[in-house]
Amino acid sequence: MNHQEYKFKSKQTFWVLLIYWFTIGVSIFAIVMVLLKGSEENIWIKVFAIVMMSLSAGLIIWIWLGTRYVVREEKLYYYSGPVRGVIPINSIRKLEVGRTLWVGVRPALATGGIIIYYGSSDLIYVSPDTNEKFIQCITAINHKIQVDRQLFK
Repeated sequence: MNHQEYKFKSKQTFWVLLIYWFTIGVSIFAIVMVLLKGSEENIWIKVFAIVMMSLSAGLIIWIWLGTRYVVREEKLYYYSGPVRGVIPINSIRKLEVGRTLWVGVRPALATGGIIIYYGSSDLIYVSPDTNEKFIQCITAINHKIQVDRQLFK
């Protein structure tokens, strides 16, 4: 059993970061507007709005700063804010490299990552900062994994 640990940050593309920062900016703007507008009679509405906007911005920052992948003890651990999971590497059947999964489990901050097929019918999308090192790490543990590379992204 390999006891070495490999860590991969999520690649971050401009458009995904733009969407995240725009959402954080809107949340901060909404907090400022709630603080500046409204009467003292609506103090609980103000508090509720501030709490909700702060939680939204906090969640996005948590996802942005906390998305990563760890290979340890023949398992792939993924983290993206509150989304976390473990995939036994021996259950991985196929890696589609250079593709993007638009729906489903997507602990990723970029396009052009890797779709991982595992178990009998499960799949997940990840975007490690370097696809090639990630693939080498995974296939060194499970040599039976089929690797499909997209020629056109």
